[in-house]
Amino acid sequence: MVIQVSGVCLPWYRAEKEHRSQSQLLAHTQDLFYSVINDPDMVSMFCKFCENNFCTELPFFLTDYQRLKAKSVEFMHSDKPLKHYTAGRLDDDSSQDTLAAATPTSPFGKWFVTKNTNEKEVEQFAMGDMDKPHIPGDYHRVSSLPHTIALDLGKLAEKSVPADLAIEYYVFYERYFSDGSAWEVNINGRTLAQLRSLVEKEQFRWTMFDAAKDEVSQLLMEDVFTKFLKANRDLIRSP
Repeated sequence: MVIQVSGVCLPWYRAEKEHRSQSQLLAHTQDLFYSVINDPDMVSMFCKFCENNFCTELPFFLTDYQRLKAKSVEFMHSDKPLKHYTAGRLDDDSSQDTLAAATPTSPFGKWFVTKNTNEKEVEQFAMGDMDKPHIPGDYHRVSSLPHTIALDLGKLAEKSVPADLAIEYYVFYERYFSDGSAWEVNINGRTLAQLRSLVEKEQFRWTMFDAAKDEVSQLLMEDVFTKFLKANRDLIRSP
């Protein structure tokens, strides 16, 4: 009887212990990942590492999501409209001209590349040219990743994305999800289809990029971030 019970319980115990260890390791890796992504100096190193592994667009996506979050929070807490451009209809040819002309003066600066950006300009996005964004003294503080835009907005997220801010969301979409973009990210087909549907209908939402954010983070954690940890053991400490 004891032998039979042991034969059942021991394998279960070992499997449960292994599962618990894997869960703890996953949680630890996730904590380390976000501690790197949210640290300006460490994320710069990580971006360079990703460049050498041919996936620069992935950490760029996450840092740009943070910039989009900051822009959204600033806009919704301000009585002043955006000055650098206003959004026209996205299916109008004139809006393409507005987008192309406005991108260089965007508060996100050279972090944005769209299908209107020529190859020479794309080359200027080399990692050595990365600058930290200028943040005015009265800039509203935003949460770190993985927190979402809607979370930072709180009750303001109940309002729709204003037309003047929607162009920022369109530029973000163009850079990371438009076919042929130099910074196109690889995400789930269903997620991409939902994004395209929202953009085509001009239904910009605070949460529209959240699923992609989670997928990109998972992609990085499962592959290149593990390599980054092994290569930088002496520099990275547990949070």
